[in-house]
Amino acid sequence: MGKRTERPAMNLFSSDLYRNFGIGFLAGAALVAASNGHALIAAIPALF
Repeated sequence: MGKRTERPAMNLFSSDLYRNFGIGFLAGAALVAASNGHALIAAIPALF
């Protein structure tokens, strides 16, 4: 029994990972900012 796929199972440094993470992060940030934009901006100083 040999390998069935040529690519490794866990490739943490693939460009697809960063692209999908960026798309998901921006979509989530846009959704949060659209749902409670003024409250989010007012809460930013509390994080620091």
